[in-house]
Amino acid sequence: MIVELPDWCPPYSSLKVDSVTNEDVYCICKKPDNGELMVGCDGCDDWFHFKCLHISTKYKELVSSFYCPYCQAGITGNKNEEDDVEEVHHKTLWKRKCRLQDCYKPCQDNSKYCSGEHGEEYMRSIVMRVKIQGNNDSNKDYAFVQKLVQSSGTADKFKIFGESDFTKKDIDPKLNVELFDKLIMNDTNLKELQEKEIEINQQQIPDVESKLESLDKYLQWLKALNAKLTEVEGATIVEPKKKGNRKKTKSNHSKRICGFTNDIISIPNTDEFTESYSQDSTTHQGICTKIKCAKHHDWASMLIARHNQDLRTLETYSERLNLLIKMRKEQLNIQFYEKLIK
Repeated sequence: MIVELPDWCPPYSSLKVDSVTNEDVYCICKKPDNGELMVGCDGCDDWFHFKCLHISTKYKELVSSFYCPYCQAGITGNKNEEDDVEEVHHKTLWKRKCRLQDCYKPCQDNSKYCSGEHGEEYMRSIVMRVKIQGNNDSNKDYAFVQKLVQSSGTADKFKIFGESDFTKKDIDPKLNVELFDKLIMNDTNLKELQEKEIEINQQQIPDVESKLESLDKYLQWLKALNAKLTEVEGATIVEPKKKGNRKKTKSNHSKRICGFTNDIISIPNTDEFTESYSQDSTTHQGICTKIKCAKHHDWASMLIARHNQDLRTLETYSERLNLLIKMRKEQLNIQFYEKLIK
């Protein structure tokens, strides 16, 4: 369906550059960019002033997809170059506005508000505008507050709903057991977030921490082993020289074997390892015993760094999950209180 141009919109002009100033021009007014708020058209890629389109700038965050009057009228931005046929005509789409009257930000996913704070503010406004001897317009509000009072037990406890972040607090199921079970207890999104948080905190993070602990124990053992080998053999270690030539040297300082292994859990007995150790072998009991090992250079430091990075990543993910859980709970709490009013 072709939409006619609004009365305030001039006929289409393909002008892109001012012939006098040589400046790029935009919008239906064909004027240069002077810093005034504009919105980009998803059809023709031109830019348009909010003012020229008769759109208040307070709606700037609510634009989901924008199509200028010319694209909506089928004049621009609607030609399929491959098939040489007319495409479906587009129209501007808007994001849903926050339910709070004076807020012009878009709603969060699965919510009627842009944030938990505004959801809470909306609910608090209902509480505040209730009049005991009110008119018909306040009957639903009063019924809602009455349920909260009955659930709270006392007027002092009820004050919590007007003064604190009550939407961030756990809901008393007694307010409406059926609604609580249906809306909150059976929420799939919340369950998935909570299950993932449990997996991260109780399985994955402890697993990485266990690896770091095992590695630390192994490196302590390796340090003690090197000291033992130095003591027993008088620091006489075989060092590789030129090809075909192996030479024993005696040094006054200790030398370390590489110590790389694929199994840091099964730590050998130090004395037994020392007794069976041979300088002529490059591995012993699955442990690399080279003195200068290019293959496993700095292996321990790199492994520690990798585990620490994994731990930081998981901890960050856990914090994000915790935040998402709080946000989801708050969304559900707001929905719960809204349904109580109906």
